Amino acid sequence: GAGSAGFDLTVANVDPDPSIDPSGAVLLDGGPTVVAPAGENVPFDGLAEDPGSDDLTLIWNWGDGTDESRVSLVDPPASDPLPSPTVQPRSEPDQASHSFAAACLYEVSFSGLDDDGGQGADAIDVILVGDADQKRNAGYWTSEYRFRKHPDFPPATLSCYLDIVSHASAVFSAHRPLGSFEDAVNALWPRGSSDADEALD
Repeated sequence: GAGSAGFDLTVANVDPDPSIDPSGAVLLDGGPTVVAPAGENVPFDGLAEDPGSDDLTLIWNWGDGTDESRVSLVDPPASDPLPSPTVQPRSEPDQASHSFAAACLYEVSFSGLDDDGGQGADAIDVILVGDADQKRNAGYWTSEYRFRKHPDFPPATLSCYLDIVSHASAVFSAHRPLGSFEDAVNALWPRGSSDADEALD
């Protein structure tokens, strides 16, 4: 005899797989990190792979409130129709550079979005260093983080410095808190913040 059976079949889209080349990054306690001077263009290499025949939107988010993007068509100049007429897996490289204005810790992400709604992302940390030519002692920085008597640095800059130290150090954050200005004062003046107050007032 003969028979038949039916079943539902759902075909799902496979998300793109973007990656950032970590070459040139240094291994800090917070993970692989790009270290570069503030104010200079920092280059990045990305690669977005997608097994589908999709147009890809590639986005760099610089972590400082700005981003840039471009669209890579699978079969230019026309956009990919639905359904795709051919099978052309994507492996799309993307190079970009960015100049960060301030010395701080940033998280740079590289995202890939395909025309079927799939998306993926990769990220890498970036530390931007300044160009100061003066060394300051613990007393100076204790005074800065107490934020009294007209400090030289604004709160945003001082917070950036704490973020950098927390990311790079195997001691702070993991074994000793460094999430506030008070934590910074206690780290810089281990005998206690009250002693620092008396010495620096």
